[in-house]
Amino acid sequence: MSRTSCLHGPFRRRRRGAGSLFGALLLLSLGALWLLQHESRESLLSRQDLARTRGAVLALGLEAAHRAAQEDQAGHAGRLAGRGRRGYELTGAELAGHLPPGLPGGGVRLGIIDDGAGLPLAYAVLPAPGPDAALPLEDSIREGALAAGLRELARAGAPHPMARHLTRIEAALGGALGQGSLYATADLALPVQASRLYRRPQPGRPELTKMETDLGFADGVGIWGAGNVTARAATANGVTAHGRGEAGRASAGGEVLAATLETPLLGGPDLTIDTDLVVGTGLYGPRGEIDRLKVDTCEGCQ
Repeated sequence: MSRTSCLHGPFRRRRRGAGSLFGALLLLSLGALWLLQHESRESLLSRQDLARTRGAVLALGLEAAHRAAQEDQAGHAGRLAGRGRRGYELTGAELAGHLPPGLPGGGVRLGIIDDGAGLPLAYAVLPAPGPDAALPLEDSIREGALAAGLRELARAGAPHPMARHLTRIEAALGGALGQGSLYATADLALPVQASRLYRRPQPGRPELTKMETDLGFADGVGIWGAGNVTARAATANGVTAHGRGEAGRASAGGEVLAATLETPLLGGPDLTIDTDLVVGTGLYGPRGEIDRLKVDTCEGCQ
């Protein structure tokens, strides 16, 4: 005997209809879930791009503040001295011409502090939203800052060589930074060409303005405007000093002209002095190594 189903007519059709409705709802739910995940992923990518932009703004802002400090180094040094060496934030007008046009602010704060040796040092800070809060997507911020040319980026509350400037930065900002804040200073964060000689003092990097080889000049090229010149030995065809000249040992093949000249050893085949000569240890024979001396008056001569 064959088995006959008890599902007949309208009931069977209703069951098939319920199955179709369930399948449609399942497909709709899966589609909505995929769309939600896609939008969430797109939102994350958008927030990461924004965080990278904030990092790039911090890097470009620090470079702009450094240029401002370098181009008016004496002015900023005087301003720091007048404030008891306490730092300050830079205004938009002070940064004009140094920042790329249309650069968004991104919440970055820029300013100048004393580097500890009297030189103006630029800083850039991206404050955290709270005392113990971290910046959202910090890794993306760092990625953007490094891509824009920064070498280092420090986190407040974490050990870092730039942390020695943190107290002065907070004084300039007028309050303590949250532990998740990111900051950078020009001495360690900006790239430098260690093989080049810089014409302006670089905060925290005195070696960048120190000559490490002989310096030669073409004929007729001179040096002027020097304040103090210190040398172990100097050789010249002619020396003129309108102010005060001091020498441990100086050799001149031509004339030596000076308003005041101090030296432990004075030698030459012929010496003419147009004013009084004061000698502390005696001037004669082998000590002075002078064959002929012409002077109006001489105190201490032997």
